[in-house]
This record gives sequence, C-alpha cells and structure tokens, in this order.
Amino acid sequence: MVLFTEHIYRSSDKKMTTDVIYVDAEKAFDKPKFERIQQELKDAKIDGKLLNLIMFLLVNRKFLVKINGKLSSQTEADSGVGQGSVLGPIIFIILLSKLSRLLNNIDGIIHFIFADDLKLVYTYFIKDYDQSIMQNALATVSDWCSNESMAVAAHKTFHVQFGTPNPQAIYSLNNSEIQRKDMTRDLGFFIRNDGSISQHLNVITRNVNRKMFSILKKITIKDPKMLIYIYNTYIRPNYEYGSQIFNVQKKKYTDQLEGNQRLNP
Repeated sequence: MVLFTEHIYRSSDKKMTTDVIYVDAEKAFDKPKFERIQQELKDAKIDGKLLNLIMFLLVNRKFLVKINGKLSSQTEADSGVGQGSVLGPIIFIILLSKLSRLLNNIDGIIHFIFADDLKLVYTYFIKDYDQSIMQNALATVSDWCSNESMAVAAHKTFHVQFGTPNPQAIYSLNNSEIQRKDMTRDLGFFIRNDGSISQHLNVITRNVNRKMFSILKKITIKDPKMLIYIYNTYIRPNYEYGSQIFNVQKKKYTDQLEGNQRLNP
C-alpha cells in the first residue's frame, strides 16, 4: 500500500494521469480446482510432506447448507482454498504468481496483488495515452481467470483515475464499460482520486467515538493502568493502522485525529 500511494503521489506531482482498475474475481477463494492448486504448489518448489499436508487440509473438507432451519446432506468440497483461514491467502498468492508474470510482460502496466485483491495501474502523460495498454492487461486477467475456473465480476470491478483528468480513458470488461469512481476502499483505506484522506479520517474518528461510547458505558473501573490497557487494546490500533501512508498536510486533520485522544486516557 505504501508503494502504491507513493507511486500515485509522485505521478500526480509530474502532472501525469494514473488509471487504476480494481479487479474483483467472483468467489475467488472457492473456485480453484485442487489439481491446479497442487500443480502450482509444485511449481513453487513445495513438495514432499509439506505438500501432502497442505493438500490433506484442502481436500478433506466437507460442507452443508442451512436454509429455513433445515440442513442439507453433507458434501465434500472439490475446489477452493478455504476463505478465512491463515493458509488460504498464502496459497492464493502462489496461484496468482503466474498471472503476475504475465502482467509483468505488458509494457506500461504495473500491478499490485494482496491475496485476491488485484490493482492494474497505467500511468501516462495525456499526449501518450494508449487505451489498448490497459485493455490488453484486462484481457490477460480475464483469460487467466477463465483458465483457472474463475470469472471476473465486471459489475464489481471499477476504475479510479488519479492526477491529471483524462475523460477519454474508458475501459471495458466482458463487453461492459467499467464503472468509474471518485473514491475507493483499498485494503481498509478510503482514498479519493485527488489523494485526499479526509474520508478515511472521518471513518477513523467515527469508529473511535462509537467504541469509546460503548466502553465508557459498560466499564466502571477507575484504575489508570487498566484504562490505559483498554485504550491500547481497543482504541489505539484504530489510529495506528496504516498510519505510515497518511499524508496529513492540514492542521484540521491533525486536530481531528488528536481531538478524540485528548479525551481518552
């Protein structure tokens, strides 16, 4: 995230345009077939007992469905890496390594991957704009997903443009125009296309206020050490998460962040 935001700010300072496509794959963690997972793990030099253990954890999974209080019969899973598990995102990153190599071969495109979150980034001067560069990257992603029994969700994939505006930058996926947005939530951060973090700070302070109200309503203890412990456990992480990428340039933002903390232990 630090590398991504730094790229955006540096490009904007140079009066360049940066088109970012946030790609969403439908049920990405559920779709990869076990055979493909095993082959990709072998290609990543994972073999022997470790490979057998990973495949045992993936293959020997069962599930059922509950509707209106009634349970279906139990069925064995034949695909997927287990969303919500510790191992799942790691395996998915390995699966995406081939796609990453394909995208590295497209001139003008850089990409960022975290688990199943993929960003395609195309930075240019207006005079050098070439729509086919980003379209080529989108086609590569779509083809790869199809080969891996996955599909790109066009209605959940969107475009955010940073820097110098370029209204000609219109992209499509599966014959549908990709929706453009002014703001996005990226790995827990709310980022506007002008680089502003005001919305993200609003979310932080709102969450802190809600948590503090709940804590102060339920806890009557007066021990300063315990109050500080509670603050460091439930409140402080809200302020510190991703603070490395904050670019607080205005005093009002500083006051907004520090205001609530002055009221806290």
